[in-house]
Amino acid sequence: MSSLVPLKRGSQTIEKAARKKYRRSHAAPSAGQMHMYSTTGVLSNAQNTVFNGPVHMSDINQSGHPATIHRLAEKAKPEAIHSSAFREYMAKCSENTRVSIRKDIVEWWGNSNRQSRLRWYMGPAAIGKSAIADIIATELEELALMNAYYKRIITELLVDDPLLLTKNRAIQFKKLIVEPFQTIMAKDTSTVDNPLLIILNGLDECKGRQVQEELALLVLNHIQLFKHFPLVWLIFSHPEWHLKTLVSDIDFLSTLEKREISVDDEEAIADARRLLEGELAKVRRQYLYLPSDWPAREDVNRLCKAASGHLGYVSFMARFISDKEVADPERRFLICTRVASGLGVDQGTLVNPLEALDCLYHRVLSDVPADLLPTATKIFATIVNVSFKCSYLASFLLLTEGQLFQALQQLHAIVYVPPTNGSSSQSLRFFHASFVDFLDDQVRSEKFHLSFKTMYYDLIVQSLRWLEKNGDELSTGDVDLILDWKLSAELTLTSRIRKYTSQYCRPALSGSPLVVLQQYSRFKFA
Repeated sequence: MSSLVPLKRGSQTIEKAARKKYRRSHAAPSAGQMHMYSTTGVLSNAQNTVFNGPVHMSDINQSGHPATIHRLAEKAKPEAIHSSAFREYMAKCSENTRVSIRKDIVEWWGNSNRQSRLRWYMGPAAIGKSAIADIIATELEELALMNAYYKRIITELLVDDPLLLTKNRAIQFKKLIVEPFQTIMAKDTSTVDNPLLIILNGLDECKGRQVQEELALLVLNHIQLFKHFPLVWLIFSHPEWHLKTLVSDIDFLSTLEKREISVDDEEAIADARRLLEGELAKVRRQYLYLPSDWPAREDVNRLCKAASGHLGYVSFMARFISDKEVADPERRFLICTRVASGLGVDQGTLVNPLEALDCLYHRVLSDVPADLLPTATKIFATIVNVSFKCSYLASFLLLTEGQLFQALQQLHAIVYVPPTNGSSSQSLRFFHASFVDFLDDQVRSEKFHLSFKTMYYDLIVQSLRWLEKNGDELSTGDVDLILDWKLSAELTLTSRIRKYTSQYCRPALSGSPLVVLQQYSRFKFA
């Protein structure tokens, strides 16, 4: 089973054999186990007919598929389907991308001795989670569609209970998923060894935390209750704090396997380069006037360095360069190199190659409550310039640790936030440098704009506030415990802040607002 997904050429024979095995293990029951009668058959015009004994009837259309199954489509969200036309601007995933993760998923799915029936992958925004989920779903889609018996069960349920789809999620989960597959398993126990894979991609995009947690708990509680079942589950999401809290619950530690998808591991960096170079090669073939050595190697390296393994970053860049409606790849590539070099979007053209990525950043920041956004902004301004352990960062910003983590609750998709039980020894960090560039570029960030000069101002003011409150209480022994300003270790903490503020931040004050100068003039520096 571990070779079921055609990750490489030459696996077609294995795939066909697996499908044949699946058909046998998931075949519909023999005649007599299920009674289905066609309304277009021999009884379609019968009148005054008497039946002796129990009769099971169901409305079947001419193609043989239950007409009632269309009621499910009415409740569906087409844009959530992996092959939906609504999802045009997604990160691409070639057959050689994230191979190790995909192979690991397929081996886990095919392993009858797996430790858990749930794998949960978490990763920051736009790094290829959906691309992985989509390609796995595409490769296994045909197998899922073969289970005609399940369709028949659902049809009978909807005939018997026309209001089923209006009931709460817990009842629908039980009636539409759990009980039908209990019936399938009871008739054929081998289905446990050949389970169907259900993929929930973008769980954190469901509206509201309560709904997200409810769906996750339905799956987790089901898996706890049924150790052996013909379904396995795969969830992809951002590392949102409430979902991280849920999967870390001691009650579920043995229920699921949690995995993290890194932005900048070796495989991701290689995949990003392969994706970019492959798309540029397609552009050269399309536009024959381009020289064979276009673009320059150093420019490609610049884009790859800026991407640092971020699949979404290179995918959006590649799509921008190859846009057939504009048909100007050379100029568009130069725009990309400008953005990748940190120069921002050209104020004259306002053409943004990372518009799709920026939409994700806007959505994340828009979810931050208005009363917490100023605190989040202070956190951004600080961690752009210096590295703090979380407990010391809270102290520096004159916050409690609870206030610090509260301000970050909606930002786990773009900021690494360590678990609270390990925060004292770990620092916050942005998952990708593109977010810092986004903040600094007003064209891209708009109302969330936070220029580097503004970040310096905020840091200066906060340094002064902290010094005013704590400067007289600190001794030399506090230096290495609290801050690392990358200055002489012989300086006391108070001296470090004074030296940092006077030598590093003073140059950033040219043309500064009067209020900053007024704050600055209240203190005497060594």
